[in-house]
Amino acid sequence: MRIILFLILILNVNIILAQEKQDTSKKVNQYGLVIEKVNENAELIRTLKEDLRNNNTVSNFASHVIDFSAFFLAFIAIFLAIIGYIGYRDVREIRSMKNNFNDLLDSFQRELNIEKKNIEKLMNSFEEEKKKSLEVLFPIMEGQLFYYNGNNEKALQSFKEAQKITSSHPILINRINRILVDRGDVSEAISNLELLADKMPNDYKIKYRLAQAYRRNKQLDTAKQIIQQSIELKNDASALYEQGTIEMLTLNYQTAENILIESNRVFTKKKGGPKYWVFTNLAMCQLILGKEKEALRNIEKCKVELNRRISKTPKHPNPYANYGLCLLMEQNEEASNYFSKAIEYQIPYLIAESIKERIEIIENIDWKDFRVEPSLKILKNYLVKIKNNED
Repeated sequence: MRIILFLILILNVNIILAQEKQDTSKKVNQYGLVIEKVNENAELIRTLKEDLRNNNTVSNFASHVIDFSAFFLAFIAIFLAIIGYIGYRDVREIRSMKNNFNDLLDSFQRELNIEKKNIEKLMNSFEEEKKKSLEVLFPIMEGQLFYYNGNNEKALQSFKEAQKITSSHPILINRINRILVDRGDVSEAISNLELLADKMPNDYKIKYRLAQAYRRNKQLDTAKQIIQQSIELKNDASALYEQGTIEMLTLNYQTAENILIESNRVFTKKKGGPKYWVFTNLAMCQLILGKEKEALRNIEKCKVELNRRISKTPKHPNPYANYGLCLLMEQNEEASNYFSKAIEYQIPYLIAESIKERIEIIENIDWKDFRVEPSLKILKNYLVKIKNNED
């Protein structure tokens, strides 16, 4: 606004000065005529000449002012042109920025709508899964209770009931196939686990269970390959135990000892404590390797864990069978009583088979005054009885 007022002022000055210059020029012409007509009067001539000089000075000044004003106005015009161009450029850039912002906003809106739809789908999926989870919760809890108390048959019924609702729950995958293996339905378990391994090739637990199934089926070379794949996916304590057991059964006792020590170290770190079944196999390897002191220390640790477990689940057969193994390694004749107790609580077929295999390993230890035959006979008779009932 100030610039506009300033320009108006300059223009008014220019108009006045231009008018003054025009008037002065007219006066000069008039004085020239008077000088020609009154040449006789010198005084008048001098006066007129003086007046002429004075008027010429004013005229020159006015001319300079006009010229300067013209230059100044030209400068202002150029300046305004530059400002106008810059303003136009800025306006164009602002419009471009606005268009870009609107495009970006539209893009965000589209992405937001897509994410909103995805969230809605996820919420619907979550609601469905929540409904399934609530429905499957009771049979899984019931199955877990039966399983931890050693009643595998009732546990299997509950787990299969839950499987009708959802087949992908990790507890169901783990427990159902473990029970199938333990009771001797190894082929069915292997078939299930092979399908799961194809669908989930990076699931280390499935590979661990699959290796265990092949080991129980006496396919030790296949079991060894698969358990190595499981450990490569994750250095899991249970997988390490399985690998150590496979090495023990293939008579690689030193390798087995090292792996089993690592297994209990990982169990202690990840699960809060060692496991009795690891101590059992570890002590067995150490006895065969002639490391009697280390073996007896681990047997004592194993018995502490087993007593704790028996106090919690007094009708679970597995702790009694492992306690019997500990007593055998101590050359204690009470061992056979614990194997009988395990049979009383219906120890699963392949668990009994696995215990028998370990007694046969212990049998190779050169003991002068102790024999394992009574315990071995109890388990052999039990296995024959089950087999006959199945036939």
